[in-house]
Amino acid sequence: PHPPLWVAATSPSTFADAARLGLGVLGLVRLGRQQLEPAIKAYQEAIPHCVPVAGKVNHQIAAYAICGIDKDYSVGRDIAGAAGRWYFGDNQAALQVQRFDSQKLLSLSNAQLIDEGIIIGGDPDSVCRGIEKWKELGLDMLLPMLGAGNVAHMDVIALKMRFKKNDE
Repeated sequence: PHPPLWVAATSPSTFADAARLGLGVLGLVRLGRQQLEPAIKAYQEAIPHCVPVAGKVNHQIAAYAICGIDKDYSVGRDIAGAAGRWYFGDNQAALQVQRFDSQKLLSLSNAQLIDEGIIIGGDPDSVCRGIEKWKELGLDMLLPMLGAGNVAHMDVIALKMRFKKNDE
């Protein structure tokens, strides 16, 4: 009688809590693969034993990730890095600085952010490889956030059009 229910998760312990209630979990990859891997496993282990609060189990694990893509690897990487730093606290918003361990994230290089899976960026091939790494950990869905930070909506639309022209 309703759409699947989800719980937003910013900490690994929320994953198992959501599973016990039969809810899907929507996480944030800012924690990186190493920190989220045990959370994903805990969700997968708890979901078969859940007591669904909504009458139907939503057994999906999803996450959203800051993403930058360009034909040139370095440009896509740098777009993702700048957007990630803005999102993780380099934006004058007191809430962001208080909620996340921003200083650690802000000190990482673009390459480190990508290597740890905190952002996904680069050329199409490297972005696909970044998404595949998350799929291998058990994500059912990854939602790339292309318009974070100072990336204008028109830039995202223009990017889509550039890639669409090349596919024709």
